[in-house]
Amino acid sequence: MEIPYEDENGDPIMPHDLPGYVGMIFDGEMDLSSALGDLGKFPWDEYYMLADELQMAERKLSLPLKTKTYEIESEAWYPEAFIGGLPSVVAVYDCPPDQGPAGGSGYVFFKVDGYSDQDVLNEANELYKALRSDYELLEAEQERREQESD
Repeated sequence: MEIPYEDENGDPIMPHDLPGYVGMIFDGEMDLSSALGDLGKFPWDEYYMLADELQMAERKLSLPLKTKTYEIESEAWYPEAFIGGLPSVVAVYDCPPDQGPAGGSGYVFFKVDGYSDQDVLNEANELYKALRSDYELLEAEQERREQESD
């Protein structure tokens, strides 16, 4: 999928105005719409830092979705891999042309054709639950290590 940057009149198109838009990460800043449920409330920065501090950046999540369990594997600091790993969402790399030397890049998330808004919401909320559970495992490991060092 290619992201259009201008309409037929040459006017700029903002990503959130594109059909199927559900969120984006641009230069590390997240903008996740309500279509992605509770994911906008997840403490992404704390998750990355804790996984990195524990040297446990490689994460594997299992999501029970509809009739199949999906596995999503990624390093903790790549939320685009987790969100884009949902069957109902596609992550499209975005690096607008003609930005100049201070340009940025990121990922724009779109609903995949054939999925409903409710499908996206259900899958996103399952991802949120899996991320929360994984974050709690990391916190428990941190606590265990702290107790060992006392």
